[in-house]
Amino acid sequence: MLLFAGSRAAAQHIQLQQINICGNRTTRQAIILRELSLQAGDSFPADSAAALLALNTLRLNSLALFTEVHLDWDTLGATVWNLNITVKERWYLWPKVEVKLADRNFNVWWQEQHRDLNRIDLSLALTHQNFRGNLEVLTAGIKVGYTQGLMLGYQLPYFNQKQTRGLGCSLVYTRNRELAFATDSNRLLFARSSQLRFLTEQFYASVNYTYRPAYHATHQFFLGYRSLQVADTVTGLQPDFFPGNKQAFRFLEATYRLSLNYTDNWSYPTRGSKLVNYTGWRQGLDGSVQVYVNPEAGLFLRPFPGILTSHIFRGRFSLPQQQPFYWNSAMGYGSEYVRGFEHYVTEGPHFALGRSSIKFQLLDRVFRKLPFRYLPSLPVAIYPKIFADAGYSWQPLAAHASFLTNRLLYSAGMGVDIVTAYDLKLRVEWTRNSLGQWGWFLHLDSE
Repeated sequence: MLLFAGSRAAAQHIQLQQINICGNRTTRQAIILRELSLQAGDSFPADSAAALLALNTLRLNSLALFTEVHLDWDTLGATVWNLNITVKERWYLWPKVEVKLADRNFNVWWQEQHRDLNRIDLSLALTHQNFRGNLEVLTAGIKVGYTQGLMLGYQLPYFNQKQTRGLGCSLVYTRNRELAFATDSNRLLFARSSQLRFLTEQFYASVNYTYRPAYHATHQFFLGYRSLQVADTVTGLQPDFFPGNKQAFRFLEATYRLSLNYTDNWSYPTRGSKLVNYTGWRQGLDGSVQVYVNPEAGLFLRPFPGILTSHIFRGRFSLPQQQPFYWNSAMGYGSEYVRGFEHYVTEGPHFALGRSSIKFQLLDRVFRKLPFRYLPSLPVAIYPKIFADAGYSWQPLAAHASFLTNRLLYSAGMGVDIVTAYDLKLRVEWTRNSLGQWGWFLHLDSE
């Protein structure tokens, strides 16, 4: 009888009568409800109650709108419950000051550029990350220092009743007195202006449309126009910088981005899988064309308590085989590099890159009751790790090949990841690469 009663309890279904939300002074309730896996009127097995709380807590944290999220059940009766959600909001209107290195990563700036403070960009922007409480992002800013510029952006995540469709636009103008125009031994060469004139100017305008039919799936379409101008100094050093040895290059670009994200934390995944793919087409006003596919896939596992693994693939395939220098970058930029090769770049229309890490959860703690209104608690997670990477850049044209293209690059090492509030991440890594070189590397992003 006891076994039978336990079986009946496990099979019992709960009716969710109401969802109560408090603490959201700015954020509209519809934005919070949109992220949940269940709504008022739904039913669910009683034995899944704890898992549902954990899942929806992660979903609301992924919005990056709150410093704290707490969910609990209010049991009105044996089979009728309410869901209570309590949030503490971040500060959304930021007079944001961002200090960013102009170089590809911290390690290049520290060693190759000898910590030159003139190679620092200072961005001053006023950003509202939750404009009108609708998750709208409104940004206006200027950039001074190594690069000078102006930018204006607006993103509306939802404009329909079902909250599945969004729109956005941006305008960006930049200019610079220095420009990378070629590579030598897989390192960038720079042209510099000794006068007051600028070597390069760029204007970019774009609009985008977002369709998000489900929590995990996002489709985005971008249409943009880009206009670039370089001084004759650049084309004199690199005739193939733009198509046709021209100083000006203008093109239209259309991009489709597909994102399928089934991870527990979109900023720093520890469990789940994701796929992000960019498919793009660029049409120069001079007739030049480029098409490309740029996929990224990730698998994140917890095989044992306190142990995490991550496996990431990135790549690109583009046509035509021969492309101007401006379009011909492969590995070495952004997150697309084999660890241990941070100082190198490779050219070519195609590349493939794989990363695998084993991480150990040393600390995962929230420090509470801090004396700050918009930072009442500070989450800190520390993950020591070991890792291995491998990558390959294809350059079909022998005349353009360098000593790191058309060969397998690989590396291994150890390090530590530190993750804290407001999506701040720090990676410190010791790596040895397939050239026999080793060193310490610092990164301010995730893998």
